[in-house]
Amino acid sequence: MYNKQYMYKIPIQRLTEGVHTIEIEIEKEFIEQQKIEEMHDIQVHVVVVFTKRLQLHTMQITMRGRVFVPCDRCLETVEIPITNTQTFVVKQALIADELAEADDVILYSQDDLELDISHILYENIVLSLPLKKVHDEKKCNTLITSYISKKNKEQTIDPRWESLKNIFKN
Repeated sequence: MYNKQYMYKIPIQRLTEGVHTIEIEIEKEFIEQQKIEEMHDIQVHVVVVFTKRLQLHTMQITMRGRVFVPCDRCLETVEIPITNTQTFVVKQALIADELAEADDVILYSQDDLELDISHILYENIVLSLPLKKVHDEKKCNTLITSYISKKNKEQTIDPRWESLKNIFKN
Protein backbone atom coordinates (compact mmCIF):
# COMPACT_ATOMS: atom_id res chain seq x y z
CA MET A 1 0.00 0.00 0.00
CA TYR A 2 1.25 3.49 -0.90
CA ASN A 3 2.15 5.53 2.20
CA LYS A 4 0.58 9.00 2.07
CA GLN A 5 1.97 10.13 5.41
CA TYR A 6 4.50 12.44 3.74
CA MET A 7 1.57 14.50 2.43
CA TYR A 8 0.90 15.82 5.92
CA LYS A 9 4.33 17.42 6.28
CA ILE A 10 5.35 20.92 5.21
CA PRO A 11 9.05 21.28 4.27
CA ILE A 12 9.57 24.53 6.19
CA GLN A 13 13.35 24.66 5.72
CA ARG A 14 13.16 24.26 1.92
CA LEU A 15 10.36 26.75 1.30
CA THR A 16 11.28 30.17 -0.02
CA GLU A 17 9.75 33.30 1.45
CA GLY A 18 6.26 33.95 0.18
CA VAL A 19 2.87 32.28 -0.02
CA HIS A 20 2.67 28.52 -0.67
CA THR A 21 -0.57 26.61 -1.23
CA ILE A 22 -0.76 22.89 -0.51
CA GLU A 23 -3.86 20.84 -1.30
CA ILE A 24 -4.46 17.55 0.51
CA GLU A 25 -7.16 14.92 0.07
CA ILE A 26 -7.88 13.12 3.34
CA GLU A 27 -9.31 9.66 2.86
CA LYS A 28 -9.68 6.36 4.70
CA GLU A 29 -5.87 5.88 4.95
CA PHE A 30 -5.75 8.89 7.29
CA ILE A 31 -8.21 7.19 9.66
CA GLU A 32 -6.03 4.09 9.70
CA GLN A 33 -2.80 6.04 10.25
CA GLN A 34 -4.28 8.09 13.09
CA LYS A 35 -6.07 5.02 14.55
CA ILE A 36 -9.45 6.76 14.70
CA GLU A 37 -11.88 4.02 15.71
CA GLU A 38 -15.07 6.08 15.77
CA MET A 39 -14.97 6.92 12.03
CA HIS A 40 -15.89 4.59 9.20
CA ASP A 41 -14.75 6.73 6.28
CA ILE A 42 -13.72 10.27 5.44
CA GLN A 43 -13.60 12.43 2.32
CA VAL A 44 -12.18 15.85 3.14
CA HIS A 45 -10.42 18.35 0.90
CA VAL A 46 -7.85 20.45 2.76
CA VAL A 47 -6.19 23.63 1.51
CA VAL A 48 -3.15 24.78 3.49
CA VAL A 49 -1.93 28.30 2.74
CA PHE A 50 1.52 28.67 4.29
CA THR A 51 3.04 32.15 4.29
CA LYS A 52 6.74 32.08 5.03
CA ARG A 53 8.44 35.22 6.26
CA LEU A 54 11.84 35.80 7.80
CA GLN A 55 10.97 34.85 11.41
CA LEU A 56 7.21 34.52 11.81
CA HIS A 57 5.12 32.37 9.47
CA THR A 58 1.36 31.92 9.17
CA MET A 59 -0.62 28.89 8.16
CA GLN A 60 -4.29 28.82 7.30
CA ILE A 61 -6.00 25.42 7.09
CA THR A 62 -9.37 25.21 5.35
CA MET A 63 -11.29 21.92 5.34
CA ARG A 64 -14.44 20.95 3.51
CA GLY A 65 -15.87 17.48 3.14
CA ARG A 66 -17.74 14.75 4.89
CA VAL A 67 -17.10 12.20 7.59
CA PHE A 68 -18.92 8.89 7.99
CA VAL A 69 -19.48 7.93 11.63
CA PRO A 70 -21.87 5.62 13.50
CA CYS A 71 -25.19 7.16 14.46
CA ASP A 72 -25.49 7.66 18.22
CA ARG A 73 -29.09 6.43 18.14
CA CYS A 74 -29.13 3.42 15.79
CA LEU A 75 -25.41 2.71 15.07
CA GLU A 76 -25.93 2.83 11.29
CA THR A 77 -23.44 4.95 9.33
CA VAL A 78 -24.37 8.63 9.12
CA GLU A 79 -22.75 11.22 6.85
CA ILE A 80 -21.70 14.41 8.65
CA PRO A 81 -20.63 17.39 6.51
CA ILE A 82 -17.74 19.38 7.97
CA THR A 83 -16.26 22.77 7.17
CA ASN A 84 -13.53 24.40 9.18
CA THR A 85 -11.02 27.22 8.75
CA GLN A 86 -8.30 27.92 11.26
CA THR A 87 -5.26 30.17 11.19
CA PHE A 88 -2.02 29.46 13.05
CA VAL A 89 1.13 31.42 13.74
CA VAL A 90 4.20 29.28 13.09
CA LYS A 91 7.52 30.33 14.51
CA GLN A 92 10.89 28.91 15.34
CA ALA A 93 11.51 28.37 19.04
CA LEU A 94 14.85 29.70 20.21
CA ILE A 95 14.96 27.85 23.52
CA ALA A 96 13.91 24.24 24.15
CA ASP A 97 11.63 25.37 27.00
CA GLU A 98 9.75 27.61 24.58
CA LEU A 99 8.41 24.62 22.61
CA ALA A 100 5.17 24.53 24.61
CA GLU A 101 2.36 25.22 22.15
CA ALA A 102 -0.52 27.64 22.56
CA ASP A 103 -3.84 27.03 20.81
CA ASP A 104 -3.06 28.97 17.67
CA VAL A 105 0.75 29.13 17.86
CA ILE A 106 2.89 26.30 16.51
CA LEU A 107 6.53 26.29 17.53
CA TYR A 108 9.26 24.21 15.90
CA SER A 109 12.94 23.80 16.67
CA GLN A 110 15.67 24.97 14.31
CA ASP A 111 16.62 21.32 13.68
CA ASP A 112 13.20 20.48 12.21
CA LEU A 113 13.23 20.16 8.43
CA GLU A 114 9.51 19.51 8.15
CA LEU A 115 6.41 20.52 10.05
CA ASP A 116 4.05 17.56 10.57
CA ILE A 117 0.46 18.83 10.48
CA SER A 118 -1.27 15.44 10.74
CA HIS A 119 -2.15 15.97 14.40
CA ILE A 120 -3.56 19.43 13.60
CA LEU A 121 -5.70 17.95 10.81
CA TYR A 122 -6.89 15.22 13.18
CA GLU A 123 -7.85 17.74 15.88
CA ASN A 124 -9.67 20.00 13.42
CA ILE A 125 -11.65 17.08 12.00
CA VAL A 126 -12.67 15.77 15.41
CA LEU A 127 -13.56 19.25 16.68
CA SER A 128 -15.67 19.89 13.55
CA LEU A 129 -17.95 16.97 14.40
CA PRO A 130 -21.13 17.73 16.35
CA LEU A 131 -21.51 16.33 19.86
CA LYS A 132 -24.59 14.39 18.84
CA LYS A 133 -24.11 12.45 15.61
CA VAL A 134 -27.55 11.17 14.58
CA HIS A 135 -29.72 10.68 11.51
CA ASP A 136 -33.03 12.42 11.16
CA GLU A 137 -35.59 10.45 13.19
CA LYS A 138 -37.11 9.00 10.00
CA LYS A 139 -33.78 7.82 8.59
CA CYS A 140 -32.67 5.82 11.64
CA ASN A 141 -32.92 2.06 11.60
CA THR A 142 -36.51 1.47 12.74
CA LEU A 143 -35.74 -1.96 14.18
CA ILE A 144 -33.15 -0.52 16.57
CA THR A 145 -35.15 2.57 17.54
CA SER A 146 -38.29 0.54 18.24
CA TYR A 147 -36.28 -1.86 20.40
CA ILE A 148 -34.78 1.03 22.38
CA SER A 149 -38.17 2.70 22.94
CA LYS A 150 -39.67 -0.65 23.99
CA LYS A 151 -36.88 -1.20 26.52
CA ASN A 152 -37.29 2.34 27.87
CA LYS A 153 -41.00 1.73 28.48
CA GLU A 154 -40.32 -1.58 30.22
CA GLN A 155 -37.88 -0.11 32.72
CA THR A 156 -39.22 -0.16 36.23
CA ILE A 157 -38.14 2.40 38.75
CA ASP A 158 -36.81 1.28 42.10
CA PRO A 159 -39.57 1.92 44.70
CA ARG A 160 -37.14 3.85 46.90
CA TRP A 161 -36.58 6.37 44.09
CA GLU A 162 -40.25 6.40 43.15
CA SER A 163 -41.17 7.68 46.60
CA LEU A 164 -38.66 10.52 46.25
CA LYS A 165 -40.55 11.87 43.25
CA ASN A 166 -43.36 12.95 45.53
CA ILE A 167 -41.15 14.71 48.07
CA PHE A 168 -41.80 18.20 46.68
CA LYS A 169 -45.55 17.68 46.12
CA ASN A 170 -46.33 17.68 49.86
